[in-house]
Amino acid sequence: MNKIKIMTIIILVLAAPLLLSEWVRSGKAELIDQRDERIPVRTAEVYREDIVIPIQTSGILSSKSEIKLSFKTGGIISKLNADEGDQIQKGHQLASLDLSEINARVAKARSVLEKADRDFARIVNLYKDSVVTREQYENVQTALEIARSDLKIAEFNRAHSVISAPADGRILKRLSEEKELISPGNPVFLFGSSEHAWVIRAGISDKDILRVNEGDSADIHFDAYPGKSFKAKVTEKAESANPATGTFEIELSVIPDENKLISGFVGKIKIYPSNVIRRFTLPVESILEMEGSIGYVFVPFDDNRNVKKLPVELLFLVGDRIAVEDDLARIERIVSEGVPYLYDGASVQIIN
Repeated sequence: MNKIKIMTIIILVLAAPLLLSEWVRSGKAELIDQRDERIPVRTAEVYREDIVIPIQTSGILSSKSEIKLSFKTGGIISKLNADEGDQIQKGHQLASLDLSEINARVAKARSVLEKADRDFARIVNLYKDSVVTREQYENVQTALEIARSDLKIAEFNRAHSVISAPADGRILKRLSEEKELISPGNPVFLFGSSEHAWVIRAGISDKDILRVNEGDSADIHFDAYPGKSFKAKVTEKAESANPATGTFEIELSVIPDENKLISGFVGKIKIYPSNVIRRFTLPVESILEMEGSIGYVFVPFDDNRNVKKLPVELLFLVGDRIAVEDDLARIERIVSEGVPYLYDGASVQIIN
C-alpha cells in the first residue's frame, strides 16, 4: 500500500506543473476573449463609377475585298501563272483556258456576220427595186443583227477565258490545277485585294449589339503573335440576326502595322463600347462567400459597433474593385479588411 501511495504522490507532483500551466493558459484565453470580443476591421468607401464594359468575342480575319476569280466559259485550263501567297499587281494574267474551241466559235460567228452583211446588201438593192417584200427585207435585217450579237458574245467569252488580277493583292487560295476540265463560273483563285484594309468578322449577342456603335475601338490578339495586340475599330454591324447562329455579325477594320497578316487567322476580340454605364463598385477583398453571381458584404450599423451581412449581385471586375448591380445609395462604407472573421451581427471595432 505504501508503494501505491508513493507512486500516486509522484504522479501528482509531476502532473501539477502541466495542470497549472493549462489552468493559467485557459484563464488567459478567457481574459483575452473578454478583452477582444470586438473584432478589429477596416472599412472602404462605396461609390459609383462610369464604367466601360468590354465585349469579348472571337472572329476570323479576312481581306475586306475577297473575290472568287473564275472563267466565264468552261474548258480545259491551259496555264496557271500564280500560286497561293503570291503578291499580284493589277492586270497580271493569272490563268487561261485552251482557246482552240473558243477561237473556232469566234471565227464561226465572224463568218456568219460576213454572210449576213452580204445578204443584207443584196436585199437592200432588191427592196429598192421592189423585187422583194418588206417582210423579206426585215427578216434579213434581223438576221444581220443576230449575227452581230453572236460575234459579240463569242468575243466576250474569249476575253473572259483569261483571268487577270482586278487589283493589287494576294492569291489567298488556288482551287484548280492545269489541264483540269473546269465548268463555267467554277472558282480558280480566291483573291484578296490589298487596296482595302484587313477586317475581322464576329458574332455577338442581342444584348451586346445594342451597346456597340460604329467607330468603337477594340483590341485583337492572334495566336500567331503571342503578347501582341492589334488595334481595330468597328466599321459595320448587322441589323438582323444570323438565322443559323442567332448572333448579330459585326465587322472590325484592323489598323495596319508592320506585322504580316494572313487571311484565316482566328482573333480574340475585346471591344470597348463608347456607351458607359454607372454602377456601384466595391473592393474585391470585401466580398465573402461567392455563390454564382451572388456575393456577401458586411455593412457597419449601430454607430459602427456591429455589422450586418448583405447579399449583392456581382457583375465584373474593374481593376481592383468589383461592380455590383444592387442599389447601394444609402450605404457609404463597407468592411474591406477582416471580412473572413465576421458573421451577421458581429461586434466590430473600426480601425482608421
